[in-house]
Amino acid sequence: LETWGAEGGKTINATGGYGGYSVGYMNLNIKNTLYINIGESGIGGNTWVEKSGGYNGGGSASINSTLGSYNASGGGATHIALKSGLLSTLENNKNNILIGAGGGNNSGYNLSIVAGSGGGYVGGNSSVRISPSTSKQFQGFGGTQVSGGSRIYNSVTEVLDTTNPNFGTFGQGGGSTSAWSGGGGGLYGGTVSGYNSGGGSGYIGNISLTNKVMYCYNCKESTEESTKTISTTCE
Repeated sequence: LETWGAEGGKTINATGGYGGYSVGYMNLNIKNTLYINIGESGIGGNTWVEKSGGYNGGGSASINSTLGSYNASGGGATHIALKSGLLSTLENNKNNILIGAGGGNNSGYNLSIVAGSGGGYVGGNSSVRISPSTSKQFQGFGGTQVSGGSRIYNSVTEVLDTTNPNFGTFGQGGGSTSAWSGGGGGLYGGTVSGYNSGGGSGYIGNISLTNKVMYCYNCKESTEESTKTISTTCE
C-alpha cells in the first residue's frame, strides 16, 4: 500500500509545503473492500478570494488585502481504510485506517518563509516569521500522532485549542475564513499562525501493516516501527 499526501497551494510569493509519502505491506482477504481517499492540492494563485482547503482535510485560507499578500490553502491527506469516509470522520474507527500520508501547508507571505511539509510521524513546521511592525514571532507547527499542532503566536507558545479553527484536529488542517494560510491535512492536521502553518502527520500505526516507513521533506525522523520516518530533500 502506498499513499502520497498533497502539496499546499502555491502563491505568487512562495511554494507550498510538499506532501508526505507512506508505504507498507499487508495481507488482505479477497473479500476486503478498500476505501481510498486521495488528497487534493491546496488552492493558490493570485486571486483575491477565500480559498477552500484541499480535499480530505486541507485547511482553508483567506487573504489579507491590507498587507497585499496572496495566501493559499493546505493540501489534503491521502489515506486507505477499511471503512468509507473522509479521514476526519474516522477518529472513532482508527483501527480501520490502514495507512495515510499527510499534506503540506502554505506560507504565502514571501519566499523567506518556509512552508511546513506533510507526512512523517510529525508534520513539518513552518519557519519563524517576525512581524516587521511588532517584532513578534509567528510559527505554525505540524500535527503529531496524538494531536493537532501547537503554534507560536505573538511570541507566545500556544498548545492545542480545539475551540479555535486555526488549530489542526484529527484528519483536518487548521484554517478558517479568518486564517491567512491553511494547515496541511493528515492523521492530525497542522496549525495556522498568521501567514505560517504546519503540515499534517502521516500514519503507519496499524498493527497489520509490515515493512512500513514514511518519507517527508526535511522532517523529524523516527526509528520506531509504528512511526518509522525518514527525512529527505527530494522534492
